[in-house]
Amino acid sequence: MDGYIQTAIGVIVSIIIYLLSYRQTIGAKQERIQSSNKEIEKILIRRIVNDNYNLSLADIRRLLEGKARDFKVKVNDLYKEEQMLNSLYTRVIETDFITKEQREKYYLFFFQCMLK
Repeated sequence: MDGYIQTAIGVIVSIIIYLLSYRQTIGAKQERIQSSNKEIEKILIRRIVNDNYNLSLADIRRLLEGKARDFKVKVNDLYKEEQMLNSLYTRVIETDFITKEQREKYYLFFFQCMLK
């Protein structure tokens, strides 16, 4: 009977250690990926709204590569340029801080990027 209890305790301790190590490795990587995507989106929205920045796909690509290095993740794990454009499009439509003229300019930009 004691052998069964010790075995059960050993299995439970192993499962707890596995969950803790998963959280620190794979789970942490997923959090870094999500944080990186959110930060890139926030940076681009700030540049669009505050600085009237003329965005290009090359700029998005460079920013993705730089933030991938900063957050120690692979570029392929982050959003693709098209996915980032979709997120930006959503944010541009949502925000009240962009004038109608700016919004129309970015509609055209997003439309042109999606056609490529």
